[in-house]
Amino acid sequence: MVFLMKVAIVGDQGVGKRKFLEELESSNISYYETHGFQPTLSVRSIEDREVRFQLWVLNPKDRFGDVRKTYYIGSLGAIVIFDINRYESFNSVNKWIHEIWSGAGNDIPIVLLGNNSFDEPEYVELKIKVNYFIKQLMIDEKEGIITIKYLENKMDEKKGFENALYYLGLQYFYNFERKKRN
Repeated sequence: MVFLMKVAIVGDQGVGKRKFLEELESSNISYYETHGFQPTLSVRSIEDREVRFQLWVLNPKDRFGDVRKTYYIGSLGAIVIFDINRYESFNSVNKWIHEIWSGAGNDIPIVLLGNNSFDEPEYVELKIKVNYFIKQLMIDEKEGIITIKYLENKMDEKKGFENALYYLGLQYFYNFERKKRN
C-alpha cells in the first residue's frame, strides 16, 4: 500500500523553504509567484511503508494571504521553518501556526524547524524560548490534539529536513491506525 500525505511548508521569506526542496532532491524548482505555492512530490520509506509526501511550499507574501488559507485544506501535516540566526523569523511562527490551524484544523502534526546556517552558541537562549513557546501554545489551545515537535537543521546537512518528514510520516501512521480502530 502506498500512502499520500499532503504537507504545507511555511515560513518567512528567506528562511530556507526552497533549500528544503533542493535538499530533498527535487528538480526544476520554480518560484511560485503566480499561484502562491510550489508543489512537489517526495517519496520516502517510513517503517517499511512507502509515503509520498505532497509538499506544498506556500509563498509568505501578504498578497497571497487569502488564497494561501485555501491551500491548507487537506493538509495532514505542516512544517514551519524559521532561521535560528534571524530572531524576527521566529516571531512570525505563532502567526504561521494559527494560519495552519485556521485552514487545516489544529489536530494535524506540525514540525517547527529551526534552520541554522552558522555554528553560533548564542542560539541556546532562542532554543529555550522555542520550547517555552510550544508549551505555552499547548496550554492556551484547549481543543484538538496539538502535536508540535521542534527540530533543527544545519544548512550544510539535511538531517533536519529528513527528520521532519520522518516524524510527520510516523504521526500520519499513528493517526491512520487510531482512526481505523474508532
